[in-house]
Amino acid sequence: MKMDRRLWPKLSRDDKFARKAVVKIYPSGERRLEKDPPPDLLLTAFDELGTHKAVAAAFGVTRHVVTRWILLYGLDVVSRPYIRHSNFIRKCLEDQRDRIRVAQWLVDEGSVSATYSHRSDYTSLLVCGSMNDSDAISVISSILQTPSTCSRSGRITALPLLGIRVVSAKAHALLEILLPEMKGLKAMEARAAISFFPPSGIVPGRHTTDEFMLSVWRNFAIDTLKSWNQKRRQKLSDYEMANMARTWVEGRIRRARRFIDSPK
Repeated sequence: MKMDRRLWPKLSRDDKFARKAVVKIYPSGERRLEKDPPPDLLLTAFDELGTHKAVAAAFGVTRHVVTRWILLYGLDVVSRPYIRHSNFIRKCLEDQRDRIRVAQWLVDEGSVSATYSHRSDYTSLLVCGSMNDSDAISVISSILQTPSTCSRSGRITALPLLGIRVVSAKAHALLEILLPEMKGLKAMEARAAISFFPPSGIVPGRHTTDEFMLSVWRNFAIDTLKSWNQKRRQKLSDYEMANMARTWVEGRIRRARRFIDSPK
């Protein structure tokens, strides 16, 4: 009997998996799988969705059914909850205009760094940016569907500083998506962060930004100073150039390690 589409519940963006499964719909509206999905479809679902819960929701079954399929086919499946967060960011940045807006914000006002969790002893990738323009921050917040934070300086005349923070898997996916739209130092830092952190955006232990940014900063300082020196009438010596580059990089390292190296 041909299935009545009106009896199907609201399908999510993962309905392509449910549509490929053989489903029988009863008059009550209940859906039951009449045939188990093939193992390749199940593996594809895990690759795209990451967790037992998400795969179960995609097929319209319980987690116990998904576990039964895994045992039936003898699959080696590892739950990867970070995929859900990555998919969320990719969904937010589907529009090319939105990608350009967020990339411009990141290049102009953002930073790529790391944050450490004392409780869990792991370091997460951190992408954040602050500015006083509330309208611009509202646009970025709306695109990324991430609430903005507000901090005020101790000075009465200071304007409130609005910011947005994206961490771990969301930050990793954000940099991967925006990398083609980014230029200069920020693009170099993004590549270094993507290489250092896995897709989950988390590495065990305590790490600081200079661990994966040091070579980027050195190359950027040397190239920038060379370009600047070529435009001068009185050229600086190689020794002077090396000192300036070293001083700039050392300042970056101090800022990266200021919380670790500070006296307790």
